[in-house]
Amino acid sequence: MEYIKWESLPKVGIEEIDNQHHRLINLINKFYEANSTGRSDLVIKEVFRELDNYIKYHFNTEEKYFYKFNYPETGPHKHEHNQFVTRINNFYREHRDRNATVSSDMFIYLKEWFSRHIIQNDMLYVRFFKEHGVK
Repeated sequence: MEYIKWESLPKVGIEEIDNQHHRLINLINKFYEANSTGRSDLVIKEVFRELDNYIKYHFNTEEKYFYKFNYPETGPHKHEHNQFVTRINNFYREHRDRNATVSSDMFIYLKEWFSRHIIQNDMLYVRFFKEHGVK
């Protein structure tokens, strides 16, 4: 069950980053499917942890390049990452505390955030990264 179609998202043209974005979309879709099909709470929590860990891994990859090349927009971009992680953790706590399915608000947020973040934020570093040899 695809909630977000990988083909519908822009690609940054950096293989490592695009591959990670693709993996994130697959995990969001896996999370959505587990939640939508009424899978057990244990499965939903497991998929959520997998998604949470991979999001942090992906953000660390981008930030590693920011620091390595002294990317001038590191602060604002990292701030966006931190806000995202906080919001996702808040969604998770809400789910855990209510012991219910994950709200549709979370999935809407994930879809809109990734689309907007890739277009408005990630595309800004592409030229800079490529000028520093990232392909």
